[in-house]
Parts: sequence; C-alpha cells; structure tokens
Amino acid sequence: MLLNRPPCSFSVCRLGRLFALIGLFLSALPTIAQDPAPTAREPAPFDKDRLILKRIVDLRPLSLEGGDEREPYEDVLLHAHAATADELLKAARRDISLNEMLDEKKERRDEVRFELVHIEGKLKRLKKISSFARLKDAGMADLYEAWIFPNKAGRGTDPVCVIVSRPPAGVEPAEDLTPGVPVVTAGYYFKVLEYASNQPNPKDPTRTLFRRAPLLLGQAIALGTDRPAQNASITDLATLSLVFGGVVMAALIGLAVWLRRTDAGSRRANYNRLRNPYTPPPDTPPAATN
Repeated sequence: MLLNRPPCSFSVCRLGRLFALIGLFLSALPTIAQDPAPTAREPAPFDKDRLILKRIVDLRPLSLEGGDEREPYEDVLLHAHAATADELLKAARRDISLNEMLDEKKERRDEVRFELVHIEGKLKRLKKISSFARLKDAGMADLYEAWIFPNKAGRGTDPVCVIVSRPPAGVEPAEDLTPGVPVVTAGYYFKVLEYASNQPNPKDPTRTLFRRAPLLLGQAIALGTDRPAQNASITDLATLSLVFGGVVMAALIGLAVWLRRTDAGSRRANYNRLRNPYTPPPDTPPAATN
C-alpha cells in the first residue's frame, strides 16, 4: 500500500512555505500602512467667555489704532501662532458656511465666533499690512491681508478676508491676482468686516458700494489645487490596495505555474516508481526470438 502513495510530501511542504510567506506579508501590512509621522496635537479652543467678545463690533472696519478691537485682535493672532499651520488645518471645521458668519442676527454670528474655520478657494488680492509690538515680540514681524473667494460660494460672490503672518510661498503682494491663486488656510472667525468694494454705487457713481466679508485670523496660507483636495488617508489606502492586489496576483500566478510543474514531475516520478521493472516501456520494440 505504501508503494501506491504518490511522492507529493515534498510539494506539500513547499506549498506550506509559500502560504507562510504570504501570511507574513499580510501580517506586516498594518505596520506598512502606519503613518510614520507623529500625530499632530489639536490646537486649544479659544475661550469665548472672555470679555473681549464685547469689544468686537460687526459691520464696521477694523478698529486697531487706539480702538477696542486691538487687544482681542492680537490675542487671536497669538493664539493661532501657538500652533503649527498643519495642526490648524487638521483641526479646522468644514461645516461652517459663509452664510452663518454673515448672518443678520448677531446671536447667530456669536455662536460661531472664534471657531476655527477651513477656507479653500482662489486668492485674488494679497496686501502687506503693519504689525504691532506685541505681535513682533512673538515673531510676527509682518502681517498679510488676503482676500480669498471660497470654492463653496456663500452669498453671491462674497470673499473672505484672512489675516496671517505667513503668505503662500512664491506669491508676492499684489492688488490684483486674477484669475486667482488656489490656496487653502484655516483661521479663527473674528467679525463681519465692512469694506469699500470696487463696484460703483448706482445712486452715486462717484462712490463705491460697501460690502461685507467674514474676517478670519490665522497663521499661514498654503498653496492649494484647482480641484478639491483628496483625503490623504483614502489616497494612501487606495495605493496600498493596488500594491497588495498586484502582489497577491503575482503570487497566485507563480503558485499556479509552480503547482503545474510540480504535478507533472510527481506524475513522472510516480510512473517510474510504480512501473514493473520487468515490463518494457510501451515504446520499446519486442525482443527478437530464435
């Protein structure tokens, strides 16, 4: 009975080793997919209960030179400067719309006051503005006033004004950056700013219309893209899936070829082992007789 068992134990051993290697690769996937970068800490929330909230007046230009808004203005910029730009972007809220920041009711605006808001759109104007001694001591020697038209429009074509200490790389201050530079930033919603637009007043052509825009205070503006940014984790997962699929496919093809060759060799060995040594092969001519 032992002579009838095919000699395939060596093939089974090799097959087991192959599956063991595949198992080791699968067990290593979580380590490969793990982000080697340290987890960014979340910026501390701004204290909304402070009395500086009462000093901020909406629907007016900024009042900084000797005005009541200078102290809260500096406090928010210092708070944003305490975190990194990446930490602000990761912690910024994407669910706050321009309509909420421009709401007619002050109570509704106060609900999102000092919230960290994500802004992505086209930078159309960049202006260098003066800083203050308290900010300069913290490393903010210069400030920049950026006018961004968000990708998600609010009321018509309303822009957002963002004041930061670091402008986008390679972009020089200019009054007109048409058609616009794709950028992304995060800033703390400070107030509704009233500003003089370039649109003429239909009632008085010698004057321009005053418009409203949310004013955000942040740290930096980064270059963006013309299309919405993809989630990095989703992109990494898709890449990893493609690589893993390719490896598995190559392993399966190699396994199929190996099994086919092993099976053919086993059949030949089995035939040679079980053949009657006294019986000539089928292709051997019969022996001559006297």
